[in-house]
Amino acid sequence: MLHQDDIRVFAAVVKAGGFSLAARQLGVTRSAISRRIEQMEARLGVRLLTRTTRRFALTDPGARFFEHCTRIADDIEAAERLIHEQYGVPRGDLRINCAVMIGLKLIIPQLEGFARAFPDLRVHVDLSDAPVEKNDARYDIHIRLGHVDDPNLVASRLASSRRILCASPAYIAEFGRPASVEELARHSCLLISGLGVDSNTWNFREGARAESVRVCGNLVFNSGDGHYEAIVAGLGIGRVTEILARSDIASGRLVPVLTDRHASDPEPILALFPGGKHTPQKTRAFIGHFRQSFRGFG
Repeated sequence: MLHQDDIRVFAAVVKAGGFSLAARQLGVTRSAISRRIEQMEARLGVRLLTRTTRRFALTDPGARFFEHCTRIADDIEAAERLIHEQYGVPRGDLRINCAVMIGLKLIIPQLEGFARAFPDLRVHVDLSDAPVEKNDARYDIHIRLGHVDDPNLVASRLASSRRILCASPAYIAEFGRPASVEELARHSCLLISGLGVDSNTWNFREGARAESVRVCGNLVFNSGDGHYEAIVAGLGIGRVTEILARSDIASGRLVPVLTDRHASDPEPILALFPGGKHTPQKTRAFIGHFRQSFRGFG
């Protein structure tokens, strides 16, 4: 009976197109490869390859045997990968696409602990505020605020947070703090172009009463980090995600305004990953670690 290593050796020889290259790929000698093929042919009672000093060719039985060997080798590799991903130590490359401000304020500060916990993982982090592309196979995980409409992605909540209004102490000192939603019309409101080029609609809630206000401003930003830094720099009032602004509010760099009005209901910060029967161990490790890290954030 043939061993699975026999199948792998034979498939490697045919795919490599020669004994020497296959031997280098498998980390063995050329003579060991040749001897293994001869032993296989003796067990099977047929010649699989015709050989010359420079090349070889598959016989008819060899060609049919190669088709089966390829499928078997692929199945064995897939089975090993499945077991490793599900039950083994997470290792390899983990590719993450993350909204800019969530990455800067939440993910990157926690990466040191994650790297210590999973030293065999190599983490690639791309920061982008662009919408998640459908069927984007470049990434293992996307991280976004709010729901993403893609039936091919599974969403796992890491935390949740509401949007609030903030300004810098310098802005408040010069222009005052708005006492009502209506007074926002007399202030510089900082906007994000993804929500409208020259205006944004900000939603407020006071108890059971909800209202929407269309605000305008002279400064529009196409990224969350640029918008956030403009608020800190004192250029106006902006709407930010509370969880991202906590440290700057605590340090006094930012001041919440209209605190008696909730600027929105809480929204989830989601880890989005391709759906399937089995979730890779590295994906589960990332979600579990960061969900624990964000415990108490909402």
